[in-house]
Amino acid sequence: MLFFAAALTVAACAPEVGPSVQRFEEDGVVVVSSERPAWAEGEQWRLTPEPTLVIGENTDDPRYLFGALYEGRFLGVGNGLGPFRLPDGGIVAGDALTVELRFFDSGGELLRTTIGPGEGPQELTRLNQLHHCIPGTLFAIDGGLDLLAVIDDKGEFRDRYFFEDNAGTSMYTPLACNRSGQLLGMDWGRELSDPTTRAFGSYRSRAHIWLLDQEGFVIRDLGEFPGVDRIGTEGGSGPHPFGKTTQRALAEDRVFIGTADEFEVQVWSFDAVLLERWRRPTGDRTVRQGDLDAYVEEDPESELAEEIRYYERTMPELPLPENYPAYSRFLIGARGSLWVENYRPFDRGDHLWSVFAPDGVWLGEVEVPATFQITDIGEDYVLGVFLDELDEQSIRMYGLRRGAG
Repeated sequence: MLFFAAALTVAACAPEVGPSVQRFEEDGVVVVSSERPAWAEGEQWRLTPEPTLVIGENTDDPRYLFGALYEGRFLGVGNGLGPFRLPDGGIVAGDALTVELRFFDSGGELLRTTIGPGEGPQELTRLNQLHHCIPGTLFAIDGGLDLLAVIDDKGEFRDRYFFEDNAGTSMYTPLACNRSGQLLGMDWGRELSDPTTRAFGSYRSRAHIWLLDQEGFVIRDLGEFPGVDRIGTEGGSGPHPFGKTTQRALAEDRVFIGTADEFEVQVWSFDAVLLERWRRPTGDRTVRQGDLDAYVEEDPESELAEEIRYYERTMPELPLPENYPAYSRFLIGARGSLWVENYRPFDRGDHLWSVFAPDGVWLGEVEVPATFQITDIGEDYVLGVFLDELDEQSIRMYGLRRGAG
């Protein structure tokens, strides 16, 4: 009897165990740990083999050519400028090179081009980011002026807010937003701007994350987190070529934050309370010097190879992290899902996104074309930027098939 009583006590305290998911508490926080994908054979989500819409490929028409739809290393950290799908089925995209917004109908025909470079009431000095979260409303970021412009789906300015005036601080970048018009800002930390605290060699900066209203006023301080892996030299500092960067996304009622140390996503309330941790297996992410050497020899003209050679020239030895990041980006998908882009060393190999259900269960992975950068995920489509063999950028949309459908 004592044996059975002890067994019942252990069972009552044990975590809930399903076929692939465990739910338990860890330091007062709910953990949802998936050992393998929940999708069974035939239930996986997948993209259509061919794009359902293409804008800007194989054309000499300058109206359909893009200078910079995406800033930063194309498949790494950068600031996106769309494209995004509008409520009427049309598409909008920003071009950082021309400082323009271009609006297309659902078939990809150009309707209008708005904004343009300048300091007038309908102009921006720079176009660093573009966000579409509220139906019919765009947020455009001018990093040169620390300005957020609220623009309608015709390209007309509704409001202009200067973050330095409203929030008492410089621009938080990059941002995230939700359908309620709230913003999520992150400051990379004092190490990047204050010479007295700048570290040399390999280090990770601090990052502060805030929930903001669209005018830039702080709604809630979510606290300090690890920021981005940096390499400090006498001439300044820069992001580590294989460093981790804290990722985040903003849903209607919660904030997703991940440090990329392991494949774990933190779920925070708007009251700055850590609610849950979602986990899936991380796999082998060991950084090996031999892999770097082979890559530089094989692809010496790439931007990443140039970064590696620069640090090897300016430092006695390139400090390598023990592991590659677990992931690269977060995006909010349809039906409350969270899409997490698996990290790919050297931007090579299968390009996979891990999809989590709203309850934290890891559903599985969606494979996308190798040089396709997702910017918008809908109920039945995935929209983004495609890079061809000549490094020309264009817009593509693929159908999203769920299960056997």
